[in-house]
This record gives sequence, structure tokens and C-alpha cells, in this order.
Amino acid sequence: MKTLMKTLLLTLLGVFSASLLIAQEYKFNMREGTLRFVEVNKVTINGTSGSEVIIKAKSPKNFPERAQGLRPISGSGKVDNTGFGYAVEENEDGRSIYQVTRNGGHITVSVPSTVKLHITHSGNQGGTVEITDFSGEIEADTRYSGLKLNNITGPILANTIYGKIEGSLGTISNKDMSIVSVYGLVDIALPASTKADLKLKSSYGDIFTDFDIEFDEVNGMKSVRNRDFTGKINGGGTKLYLEAKYGNVYLRSK
Repeated sequence: MKTLMKTLLLTLLGVFSASLLIAQEYKFNMREGTLRFVEVNKVTINGTSGSEVIIKAKSPKNFPERAQGLRPISGSGKVDNTGFGYAVEENEDGRSIYQVTRNGGHITVSVPSTVKLHITHSGNQGGTVEITDFSGEIEADTRYSGLKLNNITGPILANTIYGKIEGSLGTISNKDMSIVSVYGLVDIALPASTKADLKLKSSYGDIFTDFDIEFDEVNGMKSVRNRDFTGKINGGGTKLYLEAKYGNVYLRSK
């Protein structure tokens, strides 16, 4: 009898645990359009070759016991439809992911690289947004959130006020790229064979690189200012703009 009861309890526990795992994953089909992350504090994004966006709660928000059977809503009227504190809504050109609860948890999101990423965060609770193995377009505009880029090959337009932007790019596309931080640093690694037209700028910091840069010339003279210059690497190619107004710019080969 005891053995039977023990087996029954373990079975019920397994079913309960499985249901929790299911509740902490949300997915939908998406192969094109724009996926927006709006005021999401902690997120890791992984590029895939599939056709589904899969959101997983890495460290889900613990709701109070009194909230059982209820769904959280945000001040802007967004309602949790994932089961772990986020709202996913359809837009004319894609979908948007909103953080509903104040602090939220940490989510990981698998995204097809055929989709465009658009990330916005205006609050002071944002953490670093990490993006890995992504070849689609990335546009980011944040206040405190930084960016960490791993093996990125698509075009990037990234701006942050207080965050830092660092990472490693793969073979970059032929579209213009701009990476700017006002008060943080910018640290980018490129393959040594990258062909790019550079514009590097730091008004109150310094610029460091191990690339051999061919500086642009004006009337036979190299166009180089103290903390602002243009030039080419490996004969030129994609336009790449890096700026850290009050921090340092690091451009390194790999």
C-alpha cells in the first residue's frame, strides 16, 4: 500500500512539474516581418533557421499566492497571455513582446534569422540584451540596457544612452551599420579580412584598434582629428560607424 501511494505521489508530481514546464514556454510561427521587444528587462535572443519564435522563461516571475487564477496586467493595458508575465500581440508588420509585470523574469527567445529585430527600452531596470547567431536586421534603441552581440552577420543600427555595446561580428552584410553609446563603451571585434569604410568617433574618450587603417585624404593630407576620423580597412566596403561620446571605442580583429 505504501509503495502504491508513493508511486501515485511521484506520478502526480511528475505531471505537475511537466505542466509547469509547458506553462513556461510560448511559441508561434513567424518567418518574416518585425519582432518587437518592448520594455523587456532581461532577454537572450538566439537566431535559428526554423520558422517558429519560441519564448522560454529562464527564471520565471513568482506570482503571489493570492494571484492564483488571475492574470497580471500592465499600466498600458497589456495582459499576460503567455503564463509567465509577458504579452504577445500581432501588429501590421509582425508581432510585439511586452513585459507585463514590473520586474519580470529572464526569457530566452529563439528567432528565425529571416525576421527583423526591433528592441526598445526606456526604463532604468533594463539588463544587457544578448543576441547570438543572428543574420537578420537588428535595430535597438535603449536608455540603460546594453547590448552583447555574438556572431552577428546582419545589419545593425544600435543606440544606447547609458549602456555599453560589445560583441563579435561575423562576415558582415553590405548594408550600412551604426553602433553608438553616449556614456558607455563600444567594443566590436571583426574578422581580420573584413572590408569596410570606417567612421570612428569619441568626443571625450579614446579610440583603440589593431587594424591597419587607410585614412581618408583631403587635398593630399590624411583626414584625422584627435577623436574623430574616417578610413578604410582592406580596401573599403560596408559603411561602419562606431561612436562612444563619453566612453572609449575599441575595434579589434579576430
